[in-house]
Amino acid sequence: TQLKLYDVLGIDKASAKALDPEACIADMDRNGVAMTGVIANVVQNGVRGELLATHVDEVYPVLQKYPDRFFGWCGINPLGGME
Repeated sequence: TQLKLYDVLGIDKASAKALDPEACIADMDRNGVAMTGVIANVVQNGVRGELLATHVDEVYPVLQKYPDRFFGWCGINPLGGME
């Protein structure tokens, strides 16, 4: 059996899409959130699941355009060697 990240979080993988900064900021404003983090990372979709990746090149432009609303994290996969 595989434990799946999307299942655990209740996310429909088919409907998951790239970050829309303007829509995210609108949601943040509606909910009183001043700033939030965006993560560049490679993770596995649960135990033995497929790799899911958000590259730093996707995150960086959002951070540059909206520095007062988003901050960034960069995850490091220790199993990836120098990759």
